[in-house]
Amino acid sequence: MRGEEGWTVGELKQYIGESFNLNSSSMRLLVLDGTLSAYNVIHLENGESSLKEVLFKGDVFSSHKLHREQLVVPTIYVLSDPIDFLEKYKDSLMYKYVDFHFNSILLDITLPPPQPEAALTTTNVPKGGMIMKIISINYEEDKRKIQVQVDKRITLAQLKRELVPLIGVPPTGFIVYGIRNNEEYEMERLDETLMDIVSGSKLIVRLGRVSIKLYLLQFCKFMMESVVAVGTLNEITLQEWSVP
Repeated sequence: MRGEEGWTVGELKQYIGESFNLNSSSMRLLVLDGTLSAYNVIHLENGESSLKEVLFKGDVFSSHKLHREQLVVPTIYVLSDPIDFLEKYKDSLMYKYVDFHFNSILLDITLPPPQPEAALTTTNVPKGGMIMKIISINYEEDKRKIQVQVDKRITLAQLKRELVPLIGVPPTGFIVYGIRNNEEYEMERLDETLMDIVSGSKLIVRLGRVSIKLYLLQFCKFMMESVVAVGTLNEITLQEWSVP
């Protein structure tokens, strides 16, 4: 649809409402502000703001408007829902679904046979937002192949927690492998996000214990023992010591 650059956000809402028979008073407008790695979802909340300012940053050469010398028309996402509108912006389903859609990747994951505690879940929408959604699942003799849509901003540790219901063992009971140059490699860094994984990549999950190294740091040694009778006063001299 075409709009006027001089309109305000409120006037755009009114025009959309009249054009599509929607209630503009319970309408939210979202627009994407993208980078190479992730997208920010911007809420066009202030009805008095001009479209030129919020969409084009007030500059005709804004990245919203020109890309490789071609005109780029901003895409605006619209929802008019009186119930979802009552939620705080980042608690609304509209924000969660749009944010997840543009900041997620597809992964093809091979899983072992389900253990007794496994349970199939298709979409996880926790309070903070969506993390993983199952697109498809295929059963084979000794394995399962699933395709999932997952938020690429989560860590490997979070991904493993999401896979627990599908496998039936705790995160320490299985290992995730990636494939590089047709060879498997163990993904070990649990605190690393999925930002560097290309959408459509293949992962393999194998049952097995994850090895954990524990280091004991001993900061002091036993120095002395003194038995003092009740009601007596003893003077104790301590020698200086340092951590070896």
